[in-house]
Amino acid sequence: MADELTAENLMDQLSKIPQAASLLLADGQLDVLCYACTSGSIVMGEAQIVECLRAGMPGAIPTTLISCVLAAFRKLNINKIAVATPYIPEINDRLRAYLAGSGVDVVNIGGLELTRDIDIAHVDPRFLIEFAKHVDRPDAEAIFLSCSALRASEVAAEIEEQVGKPVVTSNQAMLWNCLRLANVSDKLGGYGRLFLQ
Repeated sequence: MADELTAENLMDQLSKIPQAASLLLADGQLDVLCYACTSGSIVMGEAQIVECLRAGMPGAIPTTLISCVLAAFRKLNINKIAVATPYIPEINDRLRAYLAGSGVDVVNIGGLELTRDIDIAHVDPRFLIEFAKHVDRPDAEAIFLSCSALRASEVAAEIEEQVGKPVVTSNQAMLWNCLRLANVSDKLGGYGRLFLQ
């Protein structure tokens, strides 16, 4: 099915990115344009996506969700993480390899094996608190909740309070980094340690 979260379906998106980017704010100009899919970012690759975004909207600073996550890890000086995802093992394996290739050690990764965005979006944020604690390991410096369809940002600060370490979520990292790329450095409470940077 075309709506299933698989590597093959994610790769099919690549050729559509330039046209989609060109349709955003057609009469204006964006400062920053982010491809907002963590798994798509790792499957297609940052460089290819950036090239497609630049082709569709040349004046905007292009970025990807995984680029934003890696920027967040650097800002928080995080090198070893535990990862909670909604993904199937195939995508988790690619995520682990991509992060390792970027210098981030994944000490544990757990996935919910969901394949449709609608199912991922329906995961209760309260469940994500327990799921994050389940994947956490003592040697992890932080917990990463991957996927822009997960409603994880709303519980990031609460997870941090319970585990005593930073929590980075896909949407939180995307918003934080896009604001920084647009030269907005406001700090916000209630969204985890990252937004206090």
